[in-house]
Amino acid sequence: MPSGSNMNDLLKVPLVHVLTLAAISLADTLLKAPLISTPLETVDALVEDIAKFVCVVESYPEPEITWTRNSIPIRLFDTRYSIQRNGQLLTILSVEDSDDGVYCCTADNGVGAPAQSCGALQVKMRPKITRPPINVEIIEGLKAVLPCTTMGNPKPSVSWVKGETAVKETARIAVLDSGNLRIHNVQREDAGEYRCVAKNSLGTAYSKPATVVVEEGDKKGEERRGEERRGEERRGEERRGEERRGGEERRGGGEERRGERRERRGEERREERRGEERRGEERRGEERRGEERRGEDFAFVNLNISSH
Repeated sequence: MPSGSNMNDLLKVPLVHVLTLAAISLADTLLKAPLISTPLETVDALVEDIAKFVCVVESYPEPEITWTRNSIPIRLFDTRYSIQRNGQLLTILSVEDSDDGVYCCTADNGVGAPAQSCGALQVKMRPKITRPPINVEIIEGLKAVLPCTTMGNPKPSVSWVKGETAVKETARIAVLDSGNLRIHNVQREDAGEYRCVAKNSLGTAYSKPATVVVEEGDKKGEERRGEERRGEERRGEERRGEERRGGEERRGGGEERRGERRERRGEERREERRGEERRGEERRGEERRGEERRGEDFAFVNLNISSH
């Protein structure tokens, strides 16, 4: 129990100072360093989906919460990143493959050491074929490679189908680690339509069909081309023979037509000559009759003269 002098001293202290000291003492008992009560966990998200990280913090006073991705402040990234609930919720809109990484939240209120928790974002992707196979023309006996480049997480496995039948690997045929299909010593039976198939736990992707055309090798090709040339020559000779025969027939028909025209013209000329002969006969007859009339007139005149 304070002595009388001490009590007198306390009574002399201003009330405002007493209240301030009491508030400081109470604040010291309420202050609390940040504590992350819900640590961040690993989050799996599909491409174009939404990913969320929750960082629940207990502290007094309220802390300032900051976020990083791979140790780089989130504020430096694009607007797809959204921080809400006083910094305790990080939302990533339309997740991209490049968002994969380690995310950390850090809480600091100036009391004690800052608190931090980290979690990973694993971006999952359904299989996607980024470079499909293309049509190929290959000479028999050579090597053919059909491309098939894929994306996906987990990494897709790649297989091939020919028509509707799975392609089996043999000493000549192999599916490479890249996904490409390699065919050594191409044979005629390798011709057909091929598709590559990419598959992981999230789905399956098929490429469009690509056609493989196998041409004959040099020797067989030369023989086939020689036969084709000979066939073309035979067909050309046949066409030329038909054209010659057709020309001869046309020329023969032309001669007949020309002969007929000549005969018609000859007949016309003969008819003209006969007409001229008839007209000549008529003129000569007219002339004779005229001479006879003139002779009769002359005799009549002489008779009259004699009678006088």
